[in-house]
Amino acid sequence: MAVDSHLPIANALKNMLLGFADVVAAIAFAIFGPVHWLAALLLGVGLLGGSSIGPAVTRRLPAALLRVLVAMAGVGLAVWLWVNPR
Repeated sequence: MAVDSHLPIANALKNMLLGFADVVAAIAFAIFGPVHWLAALLLGVGLLGGSSIGPAVTRRLPAALLRVLVAMAGVGLAVWLWVNPR
């Protein structure tokens, strides 16, 4: 709530906080849960690709368009997970 209204800065802060939480969760899953290592590897490759391309995209796209695209991606994922529960 108290973050910068400038989207790239807010996005970078969000990514840092979520990155830390993801590392903690990944360690916990690797130690205590079953892991599909091929899927984890592919996810890691996507993470590295997105982290190198993402900042350039957020600087070039208008903030309103970027917010709409992110919201649409989230809704699309939610619908896909609802239709294909596993």
